[in-house]
Amino acid sequence: MIYKNFYINIIIRVIILTVTCFVFSLIYFSVKDLLILINVFLLIVLQVYLIIYKLNKTNRDLTSFFAAIQNDDSSIVYQKMSTDSSYRKLYRSFDDVNDRIRKLKIESVTRNQYLQNVVDHVGIGLLSFDNNDNIDILNNATKNLIRVPGVKKLSRLETVNKSLPSLLRELKPGKQKLIKIRTEDELLQLAVKASVFKMEERRIKL
Repeated sequence: MIYKNFYINIIIRVIILTVTCFVFSLIYFSVKDLLILINVFLLIVLQVYLIIYKLNKTNRDLTSFFAAIQNDDSSIVYQKMSTDSSYRKLYRSFDDVNDRIRKLKIESVTRNQYLQNVVDHVGIGLLSFDNNDNIDILNNATKNLIRVPGVKKLSRLETVNKSLPSLLRELKPGKQKLIKIRTEDELLQLAVKASVFKMEERRIKL
């Protein structure tokens, strides 16, 4: 349905081109007027160019649309670019897909913010890291316990307890261990429990 008007447009152009070629033949064999022949020939060239341009325009628009998706750019409004009625349904479909992508992005951001707020307000300390020791989650309860600013790598926890990073790495899933840490003038004993899950190709320990 999207290409119905496009096909009709191309068919009409091909018919006109065929008629023009027929007229060119008649003039060549009957009238033999050089000026008219040149004008009709130029008209044929123009019609061929317009057909090729029309066909390539669809490819250009599709390439542009998929490039925008790859670059996470869903802000383009294709219907505003439409000057040809045969492309309006196609552009409308592009805009519908873009609207859906925008809504999914907003939903994803909202959901992530909601989960981050839940994690930050949980009274239990949460910490997660991957197999490269990159820390993903460090909620407020954990920050208040370790009191080390800007922790991005597990090795930074050595300032709290030198053996803490290795203890967390070696802690088996489902097992619980008591760990002593000193923060300023206070000695704390923590019950630490681990679980492991996979996210894409990353192994995450929580």
